Amino acid sequence: MQLVYVKVFDMLINRIDFLYFSMLQMFPIILTSLQQFMEFRFNHKKYINDTTLLRKLMSNNHNDPEVYKLAALFEYSKMCDVEAARLYFSEGLKYHKHCKILYIEEFNLEVQHVEHTNGQSLPIALSKYKNMVEYFKGDLEFHITLIDKALQFNTVWELQYHVVRDMFEEYKHDERMWLKLANISFQGFIFDHDLELMNFDRHCKRRLLYSLKAFDDGLKEDWTPIKRTLLWDLLIDHVIGIWKEYGWKNETIVSFVNETMERVFQGAQDEGFLHKGEHYAYWVSFVKHHS
Repeated sequence: MQLVYVKVFDMLINRIDFLYFSMLQMFPIILTSLQQFMEFRFNHKKYINDTTLLRKLMSNNHNDPEVYKLAALFEYSKMCDVEAARLYFSEGLKYHKHCKILYIEEFNLEVQHVEHTNGQSLPIALSKYKNMVEYFKGDLEFHITLIDKALQFNTVWELQYHVVRDMFEEYKHDERMWLKLANISFQGFIFDHDLELMNFDRHCKRRLLYSLKAFDDGLKEDWTPIKRTLLWDLLIDHVIGIWKEYGWKNETIVSFVNETMERVFQGAQDEGFLHKGEHYAYWVSFVKHHS
């Protein structure tokens, strides 16, 4: 009796599996339906006879890059099959060469895999990363997105160093690069170009120092007056944000934050770059609070 039950159950599972497949073949794929199909196959994988149905389905649906993304992430997160995930990304990018989301998600997967393999997959991650930034050369926002993905873990230092170093070297004359460098420093990710390393620092004051150093280094570059004004504006907004968040709350750095506020505002004023009304308003508020 038990054997009959198993055979009937097996037959039903595979019948449902094929009906799912047939439905998705007949109509334009809806992502929620594809997700349900993959979840069904995962939950009953020990009963599924035809393991090629998802692959067959994907080979006939090239219109939506989200389909490839969904399939790749499913293979990696659920089935623990990194090669199948890479294959789906590769197929997706064959038909959607300019789709940034596929590149970003592929890189995100490789970052996770570097962490999961304790660095063994680093060469593959670096190779894919270099191809991506070359393809989108000059696109700082894309590069910044890759940095955010790389900084998810504290254990992939070599990969993080390459991504941040390349941003630093490629976009030195873009004020947004210096802002990003300051922000990641304040998060604790300390980049040292001369020593060729990245490390993580939990000490709040040191993180603040490194973030300010990024702006100080940036201001040493040769800028047009407009670009220098933009960089000063970013620096002022940066220290205002720090002052609002930490200047009154964290007693261990409050005096340093206050000194930094005074130095930055006075420096901007002395060089003629304090020009926004809201910045003057914050400076007045700061002076009143400490007078």
